[in-house]
Amino acid sequence: MNDRYERFNLVDDSFTLEMKDLKTNITTKLIVSKLDKNKNPLYRLNMNKNTSKNIVIYQKVNAATFYFLLNWISLHLND
Repeated sequence: MNDRYERFNLVDDSFTLEMKDLKTNITTKLIVSKLDKNKNPLYRLNMNKNTSKNIVIYQKVNAATFYFLLNWISLHLND
């Protein structure tokens, strides 16, 4: 039995990688974006949730890094 699930989402100028530990019910989410944290609705949405069971990591990157990471992750998640 798998004890976790992983999910990848792409939304406008941001993408998220999410992993949830099914035993502890703790969700870790990495948000990578070209936008500042305070201007990103995806970040605000995730911070409004119950933070006792959620870990949110936010990283702002430039456009070149954003598309490099997006392509790399897309290739490796398809395996």
